[in-house]
Amino acid sequence: MQNSDLLLDHQKDFFKSILQQTANQARLETSLLFLTDCLFQHHGVKPIVLIDEYDTPIQSGFFNGYYNEAIGFFRGLFSAALKDNQHLSKAVMTGILRVSRESLFSGLNNVSAHSILHSKFSSFFGFTQDEVDSLLLKAELQDKAADIKHWYNGYQIGKSVLYNPWSIVNCIQDEGILKPFWINTSDNILLKELLIDSSIDFKTEFESLLLGIPAAQVVDENFVFPDLKKKREAAIWTLMLMTGYLTVRGCEYTHRGPLCKLVIPNQEIRDLYQSTIEQWFVNGYGTSWYDKFLWYLLNGDMEEFTARLRDIMEHTVSYHDTAREPEAFYHGLMIGLTASLGSHKDYELRSNRESGRGRYDYLIIARDPEKLSILLEFKQVKKDASETLEQSAQEALEQIDAQGYVGELKQRGLSKILKIGIAFSGKRFGLVHA
Repeated sequence: MQNSDLLLDHQKDFFKSILQQTANQARLETSLLFLTDCLFQHHGVKPIVLIDEYDTPIQSGFFNGYYNEAIGFFRGLFSAALKDNQHLSKAVMTGILRVSRESLFSGLNNVSAHSILHSKFSSFFGFTQDEVDSLLLKAELQDKAADIKHWYNGYQIGKSVLYNPWSIVNCIQDEGILKPFWINTSDNILLKELLIDSSIDFKTEFESLLLGIPAAQVVDENFVFPDLKKKREAAIWTLMLMTGYLTVRGCEYTHRGPLCKLVIPNQEIRDLYQSTIEQWFVNGYGTSWYDKFLWYLLNGDMEEFTARLRDIMEHTVSYHDTAREPEAFYHGLMIGLTASLGSHKDYELRSNRESGRGRYDYLIIARDPEKLSILLEFKQVKKDASETLEQSAQEALEQIDAQGYVGELKQRGLSKILKIGIAFSGKRFGLVHA
């Protein structure tokens, strides 16, 4: 650019100040406009501007305390380059947020926005089945096609069902190894913050997702990041959908917006959720500690299981967590702690299902009749209650028999059953079993 005979000296000076990082903010905000002008003058052709993940710096600004400054800068940058720029052919932008939001494009003409809920251009949001089949054939990995589909397919974009391109490329480069490749640190931090700081209602719906039950939620395509601070659950669901942590399995438009049936798209994202939840709960203990925690539960070693559950309650759970709808919190806690079993070939998870003469709290069903199936019932004990935690836990255990909750297991021909009653009060709990 600096060697072009068609550019003036002051234009080269402008370009040099950008390269040397000496330009002031006014120059920076007009730098994209300046670049398109220079390209047109040098080549005689109106350039096409491609901007990928345009709102990633805005997200970074929001979570790191300079959101308003980021909005102000990018408003100047994009408006200057894209509005009434006679040297621009066209611009294509991708991002989580709709380009009509964040007041970045006020007065911009001829904007056409296409989200993951729309069918037009839907096949371009990821790899199609035909494209993946072709890639696997060239890589001689077609024998792993079914497993790769289970891990990385499942994104419903308009009428297309697509694969995550990043994961497919990395999977092929690793000769078909199946593991979570989508490990963007900032996204995972965002996910953890949203899950931990969400309401009980949100956590309850999320627990259903972990158990394979779709969540019907209104999606706000026009949300902005400050909506997350307002605890607007529609914004949280929308962000998780738009960032690929969820996908849709049906959508109908209502006066409140698109009502979508949301699900976890594939095994990669399910594993990502599980690892995030495990890291939160084990709080520095390590994955081997967590694996032993599950092993003690699944093999009926209640002494060791109780000791590790007490560690979690003491060092991970806060009194603030337990103060809001405590029974629902403890229920969700156990689902989170055992969420990794949801993808295990030997187990099936059930929550709040009818069996016998009532609805049990939580059930871990062993597909192998030689393994233990585990039925858990929870009770909450108020601090000023006269009964002890052990007494209340015993009542929970007796409720399992009185209400015939084991009926579902007996219908399946399962006889190795561990029944557990747990009573919680703040961070303390009592546990009895039979």
